[in-house]
Amino acid sequence: KGMARLFVLRSFSAAAVILRVRAWRGRSILMIWSENLVREKAIEERKRPLRMPERLSPSAVTAFSECEQWFLYRYIWKLPEPPSPELERGILVHKVLEEIYSKDKKDRTIETAHSMFRSYWTEERQTKRELLFDMDLQKEREWGLNGLRMLDNYFILENPQNMDDDTIFARERWVRCNKVNLPASLPSPLTVLGKIDRLDTTDQGTLCVVDYKTGSAPTQTKYSKPFIEKMQNQAFFQLFFYAWLLEQEHFSVSQLKIIYLGGQQGGFIDQRVSLSDDLKNVEDTLLQTWTKIFHLISANQPLAFKGCTRSFCNCRLYKSLIFSPSELKQEHHEE
Repeated sequence: KGMARLFVLRSFSAAAVILRVRAWRGRSILMIWSENLVREKAIEERKRPLRMPERLSPSAVTAFSECEQWFLYRYIWKLPEPPSPELERGILVHKVLEEIYSKDKKDRTIETAHSMFRSYWTEERQTKRELLFDMDLQKEREWGLNGLRMLDNYFILENPQNMDDDTIFARERWVRCNKVNLPASLPSPLTVLGKIDRLDTTDQGTLCVVDYKTGSAPTQTKYSKPFIEKMQNQAFFQLFFYAWLLEQEHFSVSQLKIIYLGGQQGGFIDQRVSLSDDLKNVEDTLLQTWTKIFHLISANQPLAFKGCTRSFCNCRLYKSLIFSPSELKQEHHEE
């Protein structure tokens, strides 16, 4: 009940159903999301040859390995995507955890964090409430309470009032590299970039990469050991990616930490970095991914990008919106 009182819902007049989409020049524009919008944008994209992405990020590399088709829609054609309450909540929680460390230690309380979350949502609510929750107050309330619970979990795992300011090296730091060694047969340069939630300094003077995850920590009570290992490896690949980028900037990384904020209590996992093995694997994966993308782009066949079977992926929906029945039938015969 106490938490319910903390998440205050205010009344706004119904707003247009709009979606914030990032334009290619980095500016933000507003447009209505609909299946027709996806079709129209895809039609325009299909009028010209496929082109290589401008850059790769950890999330882009992971997306390509999990679903090439969705990689095409998101990173090459940059089609508008359906709204996601989970994504919006994650953005707000990350924003709170970044800004809480801008405050004096005495003000880094759970009450302050809750207030920040409510304030940030109030700023976005008028334009996003109908889009995300279809004006359903109960759904919005549960969504907000889950966001506050994630912040509660964070304060259980790490108390910001006990964090020494000198320990935190950086928050929300961009890292970039365009010096990847590529064979002459591949287009260059390959720009690689990522955004790190937090960088801490260690007692040895090296860096620890910290990543916040709004999902739940994988546990053996719910998943098998092999599946847990697979999930952890996928999660840590992103952090190894960051460590590799920092090494290109001549920083030394010795530790990685994932802080899970979901579930009843959250959790965290630490891992040491082996520069000789783990970081070499990042560069190898980058080269392999860039090579596969180049071959697909060169073929200029959008349906050559393979889809996935994950129930939550929108690749099948978009595929049905973009390609004609005859194209899909031809693809099926070729398979």
